[in-house]
Amino acid sequence: MAVPVLHIAFFIARLVSNKVRLRHEGVQKTWYILAKLPTPMANEKRFWFHAASMGEFEQVKPIIEYIKSHAPASQIVVSFFSPSGYEHQKNYPLADAVVYLPLDSKPAARRFIDAVQPSCAVFARYDLWYNMLVALKDRSIPSVLVCATLNEHNLLVRFGTGRDYLRRVFNSLTTIYTAGASETAKFERLGTTASVVSSADTRFDRIAAQVTLAQSEGTQAFGLSKDFFCNEDVVLILGSSWKPDEDCIVEAMKRLEQPLQARLRLIVVPHEPTAQTVIRLREILPSSEYLSVLQEHTASAVAVQQTTPQHIIVDSIGKLLRLYALADAAYIGGGFGAGVHSVTEPAGYGIPLASGANIGRARDAIALHDEGALTVIRSVDDAHAWLATMLQFPTIRKEQGSIAHKYIHSRLGWSERIANVILIRQ
Repeated sequence: MAVPVLHIAFFIARLVSNKVRLRHEGVQKTWYILAKLPTPMANEKRFWFHAASMGEFEQVKPIIEYIKSHAPASQIVVSFFSPSGYEHQKNYPLADAVVYLPLDSKPAARRFIDAVQPSCAVFARYDLWYNMLVALKDRSIPSVLVCATLNEHNLLVRFGTGRDYLRRVFNSLTTIYTAGASETAKFERLGTTASVVSSADTRFDRIAAQVTLAQSEGTQAFGLSKDFFCNEDVVLILGSSWKPDEDCIVEAMKRLEQPLQARLRLIVVPHEPTAQTVIRLREILPSSEYLSVLQEHTASAVAVQQTTPQHIIVDSIGKLLRLYALADAAYIGGGFGAGVHSVTEPAGYGIPLASGANIGRARDAIALHDEGALTVIRSVDDAHAWLATMLQFPTIRKEQGSIAHKYIHSRLGWSERIANVILIRQ
């Protein structure tokens, strides 16, 4: 019953939604793209990776990279459900085909699996479709779920009919790799009969690799001179910040004693760096400059040093992960709104963290807070106390940063382990 209703809902939605219309048009191209795939040779394998969108795809990327580096003849098919994921990754270089996943009717599922003919199917985190899983199982094709989590407050999990349905879905899988022991316990309480393995978020492997690269590049990677920051400076990144985050930190900074305030260098990376946002940030941070302007400097190092601003406002996207390499501490935005953004990237650099109080839906933020690496900020007074501590006590910065570093680096290696299981199983 649910699938026909979903079809009707999508038919109506595409009349008014550009995203749904884009997805519908993309699904029509899926069959053509798959039909053009070359048939694998006898010693080649084809692996299908599915992700709902961009964030979930980051969790399977390191697995794909390992497979392609150790079995380069393997073919990779990637599917997305959302246009945001597809549009950003449709030219992903390690994939032989990037397509939209059709809606989960029995005929479409069978057609899709027969067109892909995967040696193994890998799903990221949660985006599972029952008819697809049944079609895989009927053809004896292994299916793996990675970075699996289970929200026990979800209505499907809490009530009998929903629990029965979810149990059937998960039991159709070959192996479930959870995001940790606590998640494994949830699947066991559900009564899942598939093999459940406690693992870790595979994104940690990708984060560690990117951290190593960014740390080797230094300030020059961002168009800044190597002496842009002094040894006495404490560099604080406001990552994925919103107005309440920025207002709180800037007001807390103004309350610092002048010698401390002079040592604090902010790099503000707004979640949405619109013209209106970056202009407002220049107004509340007078001694600041846009990163794009700093990158355009062609004057000598001496001339640049004479005009060095105290703070940097990042007026473009795509730089945050690498910018964390310059930071002594990081404040992650979103915690005064819908929820804190990802804390794992800055944690990978081994720096102390802080955020607003809304961390309840962020498993990693909760864990880092419990372990002492992340400070929860509820007010300007809290932010003032945290900034003062970061500026005056480098030992505390180091201790908290070490906890964050250990949290990420003690969980590495699962991409390789899962990829090896996939390769060996074939």
